[in-house]
Amino acid sequence: MRKILLYLFGALLLVAAFFGAKAIISANKQPKPVAKEVVKTVFVTPVSNTTVPITVAANGTLMAKNRL
Repeated sequence: MRKILLYLFGALLLVAAFFGAKAIISANKQPKPVAKEVVKTVFVTPVSNTTVPITVAANGTLMAKNRL
């Protein structure tokens, strides 16, 4: 008899917790803030697709990195 009462009490507690959680969730409805529409100004420069010469300005002595 005691086990049956404990099972019923546990089931009743679970049902009460479920409905209590639903009540708490439904009471916490807040309206979402409306986001302002922001338009940013962008400056664009046209680009010509050509080859760019690479120059290396160096003078001095040349030494191997890993000497043998």
